[in-house]
Amino acid sequence: MNALSAALALSAFFFYIGPYSLYLKRRTLHNTVIGGFAGAIPPLIGWAAVSGSITIEGVLLFAIMFWWQPPHFWALALGLEEDYRTANVPRWRSRVARCGRVDETMHYAK
Repeated sequence: MNALSAALALSAFFFYIGPYSLYLKRRTLHNTVIGGFAGAIPPLIGWAAVSGSITIEGVLLFAIMFWWQPPHFWALALGLEEDYRTANVPRWRSRVARCGRVDETMHYAK
C-alpha cells in the first residue's frame, strides 16, 4: 500500500457511498454505468500499489472491468426486475422490452 493506492481506494469508497449510493443510484437511469467506476477501480488500485504509479497497464485493467460490468449486471438484473421496481431503483434496461434488453446486452458484450 502506498499513498497513491490509498488515495484511489478512498476516492472510490467515498464516491460509492456518497454521490453514487446517496444520490445517483435512485435518480438516474445510468446508475449501472456510473456505479461501474467504483466497481472497476480495484484493479487500478492494485496496480498502483504494486507499481507506485498509474500506467497504461493499470488503466487498461480499469477499462476492461468498466466495460465488462454493465452487460454482466444487466444480465443478472433481468431476474431481479421486480425487486428493483419495488425498491424504486430506476434502471435503463427496464424501459426496454425484455427481448430487446437481452439483445442489447448481448450486443454490448461483444
